[in-house]
Amino acid sequence: MSSSPTITVFDDTCFLLHGLLSPPEQCSVFDYIQDLDRTPWSTLTRPMVPSPTTLTFASDLRTLPIPPSPTTPISSMIELVHSYILGSPPLGLDLPHFVSILSPPQPKSSTMSVIRYASPSGKFPPHIDHCPSLVYLLTLGCSAIFTVKTPSMPKTERVELKSGDVIVFDASTEAKVEHGVEGIVEGSCPKFMEERGEVLKSHRFGVQCRVRMV
Repeated sequence: MSSSPTITVFDDTCFLLHGLLSPPEQCSVFDYIQDLDRTPWSTLTRPMVPSPTTLTFASDLRTLPIPPSPTTPISSMIELVHSYILGSPPLGLDLPHFVSILSPPQPKSSTMSVIRYASPSGKFPPHIDHCPSLVYLLTLGCSAIFTVKTPSMPKTERVELKSGDVIVFDASTEAKVEHGVEGIVEGSCPKFMEERGEVLKSHRFGVQCRVRMV
């Protein structure tokens, strides 16, 4: 865990943990994803305008379940986020909306998907999810210019999500959290991540973990 992540609370449905994962933790997540990746990169058709690509896993799956055990770098990240939501001050945050969702007795399931964005033109248009779940969105590699707007916010906020940052939001229809990616910052990948994987020099990996209330 980063020694002192910076926390930005946009409102009770969305907050950012800047610098949540340490360099070794980021490398562990990237290695884990690389081991699972079955995307046929060498045979994919290259569009004239590069578009984000969702990684493919075994059995042509683009979304993977995250089992509670054994522990993986992804499940560890989820538990780390939960420690901020459910923990006692000063570690815990005053976020009753998230606490009410995550508190027992509701059972939960978690999934992971990964989208690869090329710099600088990788984009995802602003949209609202319609899934009763919480999303924990981790950035690896190059930074993303991310937009977020909730009904209580007077205007759209633009934030630079750097490698190791995690933004958390309520993805339900009722929360109406509009979010998107405006672009990827060229040359922004940390040196230690460049050394981990050549692809990270020019790409951002958006690791989306979705915790569903079922």
